[in-house]
Amino acid sequence: MYKAFLLLVILLPLHAAAATYQQAYESMAEDPANPHKSFNFVKTAIREGDITGAVGALERMLRIDPSLSNIQLELGVLYLRLGAPAAAAEYISAAMRSPEVPVWVRNRAKSLLAIANESNQRHQFAFSITGTTAHDSNANAAPTDPEVLVGGGTGLLDE
Repeated sequence: MYKAFLLLVILLPLHAAAATYQQAYESMAEDPANPHKSFNFVKTAIREGDITGAVGALERMLRIDPSLSNIQLELGVLYLRLGAPAAAAEYISAAMRSPEVPVWVRNRAKSLLAIANESNQRHQFAFSITGTTAHDSNANAAPTDPEVLVGGGTGLLDE
């Protein structure tokens, strides 16, 4: 009885979170042009750790209305979280080009752009050296012992 109760206490929040995520997704899917439903799904997806799902929803919102600089900025933030600084810099730069961006948002965007550019500028250098050597004092000579090692086992040579 105690184990079943403990299992319920652990699984109920997970089930509730999955149900909330599913409800937000279904609500967005029913009315994909509704930005409020889409943004509700984005917030739920981020909370549940589905960053790629949130990016997909934001990109769809941006296809519907490409002038949404706030969505461009949020896409930049999410692409930074995904480890894609080039895409992040592109979206953040696009958001900063909008004249309607408030000063505090522009300052946030500048610092995010600096982070994206710094991440994008890092150089990675990797190399590998492989070598083999072999030496035999007399490669034409036959072994003197009739027992030789063959494939991890012993074999006998004929005369």
